Amino acid sequence: MGSAIMYTAPMLLFQRGQGAYERMCTMNGKQWFNRTFLALLACGAFLAAGCPCVISGNGNEDTAVRMTPFSGRFGYLLEGRYDFTGTLTKEALTDPNWVLEGTLTFPTTGYTVRQPDVRVAESYPEQVTVTITVTPPAPGTIVAQATLPVQVTADIAASNEAKFSIHIVDEGGSTDTGAPEVLLHKEEDDWQFLPDEINPVLLVTCPSGIGSAVVYYQPAGSAPTLSIGLAYGPEQPFPRLEGVDVTGPDGKKWSGLTTSPQPDGLRFTIPETVFEAGNHLFTISWVDMYR
Repeated sequence: MGSAIMYTAPMLLFQRGQGAYERMCTMNGKQWFNRTFLALLACGAFLAAGCPCVISGNGNEDTAVRMTPFSGRFGYLLEGRYDFTGTLTKEALTDPNWVLEGTLTFPTTGYTVRQPDVRVAESYPEQVTVTITVTPPAPGTIVAQATLPVQVTADIAASNEAKFSIHIVDEGGSTDTGAPEVLLHKEEDDWQFLPDEINPVLLVTCPSGIGSAVVYYQPAGSAPTLSIGLAYGPEQPFPRLEGVDVTGPDGKKWSGLTTSPQPDGLRFTIPETVFEAGNHLFTISWVDMYR
């Protein structure tokens, strides 16, 4: 497992979200979690008020763009594949849009770059995924050796507290090994990815039995298949679930998923419709039967 970087709001938003979350927990087990609070509660390290915060997690860095908060400016320095460098900033905190500007540098001619694909989940703070797709020259194409910079730009309408995940992928299959990036709701929870061409599995250990995760998953193959396994710990699978939901970035929700008990975890499969229209980001929330 590698490391992924995700970003969320300052301490004030965390405190407000935490209070709301605790109130929800006392209401109804099935309604304990709303994805609105996931991004508010996930922050593990806080900077000064008004500054973005960095959350460390597990994931695959092959396609992920590294985001480093500026010390004296609101925004991030970006670094990634193809010698990509750029910035994601707001000139003023009152601006409605973030501005993404960057340059990819290719070693030969024949590369093309699509306009960045921006998807904003309708939550607060927003969960924003940006995908920059590169088309390398086809095998056998005659190319010239040259250092060719290509610029990319995008305006992203999102709040100052928005959380970003930026990726640079190859058309027709990226260098990504298919491992997901996962942001867990609780520090004591953990995850492990079991790659498989037919049925890859994301195993999540959740000692409390109540949890959630934001998952960015772009499979290496063509079939968007992913199963989730839930356990209290090693060889301690959940016996049953009171409820489990999968929510897409547009707010569409999938519930009542069929589960299958396995020695390493109680498993269910992410519906294929979650991945429609090229979506790679979704939220999972669960509540076990015995709490």
